[in-house]
Amino acid sequence: MGNCPTTPSEFAPKSLDPSCNGQRMWTTFLFSSLFTLFGGWILILIYDVTKALLIKQRRLKLVKTLKNFSHGDYCTRRPSSLWTSNSRLNHDASEDYFSWLQAIKEWENNLISGQTKMGKTLVGIIFICSVASLILYFVDTKNA
Repeated sequence: MGNCPTTPSEFAPKSLDPSCNGQRMWTTFLFSSLFTLFGGWILILIYDVTKALLIKQRRLKLVKTLKNFSHGDYCTRRPSSLWTSNSRLNHDASEDYFSWLQAIKEWENNLISGQTKMGKTLVGIIFICSVASLILYFVDTKNA
């Protein structure tokens, strides 16, 4: 191993990675940070999609139950417009309650807000990763 200008000669033979040769690999730090960022986003996205699908499934099951419920059999009052409206009774299952744009904006606000549980979790994870990378940097510069 040759002597690298960033590594003193007494530490050069103790390098863990022989291909590194004492040079700092800034791309490794960059890619690990990007992996952490995008991995966190993907985990949060998977959680939100699963949660939305479960809520939609529960809502559709409730709508099917309410369609089978005959309002006139159990009530002597006149039927409300909710039960007599054809548009409500012929509710298409593929129609979503929120538009996609509104759902994306709501998800974005929940993601970046420090007041929601998801936002606090994301801020905590980013803080822990930043402190860990700072500690690794100090250890690396102390040995170099």
